[in-house]
Amino acid sequence: MSITTRIGLAILLIGATWAAYPAAPSAADWEPPTPKPESKDWVRLSSGEWVRGAIELLQYEKMYFDSEEMDDLEFDWEDVAEIRSARILTVGMIGGKVVSGTVAMSDGIMRIRTGVGVEEYSASQVLAIIEGRPTELNYWSLKATANLVARTGNTEQNDFTSFLRLRRQTTRSQFNAEYRGNYGSTDGESTVANSRVDVDANWFLSRQLFVTPLAVDLFNDEFQNIDLRSGLSAGFGYYLIRSKTDWQINASGGYQKTTYISVGEGEDLTVNNGTITLGTTLEMDLTKNIELDTEYSIRRTLGTDETTLHHSYFMLSFDILGDIIDFTASVTWDHNSNPKTNAEGITPKSDDVTMAYGLGVDF
Repeated sequence: MSITTRIGLAILLIGATWAAYPAAPSAADWEPPTPKPESKDWVRLSSGEWVRGAIELLQYEKMYFDSEEMDDLEFDWEDVAEIRSARILTVGMIGGKVVSGTVAMSDGIMRIRTGVGVEEYSASQVLAIIEGRPTELNYWSLKATANLVARTGNTEQNDFTSFLRLRRQTTRSQFNAEYRGNYGSTDGESTVANSRVDVDANWFLSRQLFVTPLAVDLFNDEFQNIDLRSGLSAGFGYYLIRSKTDWQINASGGYQKTTYISVGEGEDLTVNNGTITLGTTLEMDLTKNIELDTEYSIRRTLGTDETTLHHSYFMLSFDILGDIIDFTASVTWDHNSNPKTNAEGITPKSDDVTMAYGLGVDF
């Protein structure tokens, strides 16, 4: 057999072997293994990419996903093409129906395997997803801070400020209760003494629009000559942004009763007013470890002793121990355009500014 013939046969043999060998699957053909109970979730994006981790939350058209390799991720719901999860998830639908079970979604259809069978829904009808089964604890969150400054020696000084926010959030409603307190003394004499309580309940008419059927606020400040200022109001609000950045505006009307510690001769100790209030709040993550909370409101009282009240609060939280323990820095500004002169003829200043630094918890 000639050398040319041998080379030709070798080439034919190599070609036949290559043709018989199965081609490697392309990235587009790759699929993850079937999830096992309590294993990680798989999500495929519209780009064809698969990510592995844990679905933490779907809310306001945003999915929050925890990847072991890439940390926290955020996807637009419209970009999620497929889901495979053997963990128990709770899915809330437009219209209020809630279903719990393992989830598989593809081709725009979500299939939820419950304890009695498989239920199918259009992905466009999905409003929210949370981990686990719906329990009351899942609806609640708490943020609290405490700041203490103590000095001793030539001057004995103690200052304490605190902030507490308790919130219950569902897809249809929200309840908020907040407390702020500031107390201080120098050489045993009180120099700061005020507290504020705000409670409101909101009902969502859509993802952005909500009504506030009832809001209550209480305020007292020894050095502003206010024994108790209490208000009742109702109104509405609108979320300009609703995701991990929450920015809303609100308006309300109501009633306010103010009782002063003391007043000049001939002055009323208690004053009743109608009120109009405009406000805004912004909560956002500036970075993975820095969170911003800020709010501003302006209230105009109507009737006797008309007054304009401004309130502003600004707080930065820096994660120092996971997502639970924070270092916080805050500034509070209150302005009263018409402070009440007391029985001793002393008129409080219109502006009060408080700066505080301390530790907080958030869960």
